[in-house]
Amino acid sequence: MKARKLTASQFKQASALLPRVTQQNKGMARRVLVDGETFRAVADSSGCHPSNVSKAVKKVYDAFLDQIMGCPAGWYHESVCLPTKKAVSEVRRIEREALREFKRGS
Repeated sequence: MKARKLTASQFKQASALLPRVTQQNKGMARRVLVDGETFRAVADSSGCHPSNVSKAVKKVYDAFLDQIMGCPAGWYHESVCLPTKKAVSEVRRIEREALREFKRGS
């Protein structure tokens, strides 16, 4: 899995959107997303399986993407550097098409 990273402020905003997620799970997610610890290290010190940590991280990160970045669930947000305006316009065209398909429910 690609390393995901949030600032402390981004994490605070995202976790506030999840009132039903326990503080323990939010704490595990914070250790991975903000502090940069590994899933295994967090799982070992928390006495749980790494998949539990992964689920907690996914919930917080998905809330961040969906509510804060405006990225639909199941989509991926990436920041890229592109060399030309043509490349930028092509990426924006792809995004527009994908959003149209998403809104149609395809």
